[in-house]
Amino acid sequence: VLKHADLEVEHEEMKDKIRDMRDEYESKKQQSLDLADEVRKALQGCQSAADAAKQKCPNPQEYKEEWEPLPNEVEELEHEIKMEKANANAMSGTSPEVVEEYNRRVKQIEELEKRVSVAMESIGARQGALDERKIVFLNWLDAQVR
Repeated sequence: VLKHADLEVEHEEMKDKIRDMRDEYESKKQQSLDLADEVRKALQGCQSAADAAKQKCPNPQEYKEEWEPLPNEVEELEHEIKMEKANANAMSGTSPEVVEEYNRRVKQIEELEKRVSVAMESIGARQGALDERKIVFLNWLDAQVR
């Protein structure tokens, strides 16, 4: 009897597991159907976009020939852009980097000129003090010698 009760419990547990698995299966099946619908809609959108592109550009070969000389990689395109900017700067004679460097150096020169001016004033003051001491010393020396 005990064995029979254990088997019934196990049987009920198995039924519950099967029911859970069936529910999970149905859920996954619905998810896959939803995903299939999304993919179908996306493909239809792509097809619509392709049809619209064909209407706007009936002969893509003409445009393809225009695009072929352009670089395929982003790095190549960035390099081309830098080269074109350099050519434009060479034609105009000014580069933003050169102007920035010029302005930085002008400020540096102004700061150095201020420092030189302060140093020259200090030297002038010291030279005046030395001249006064020289006169005092020469007068003392002259007095000593006489």
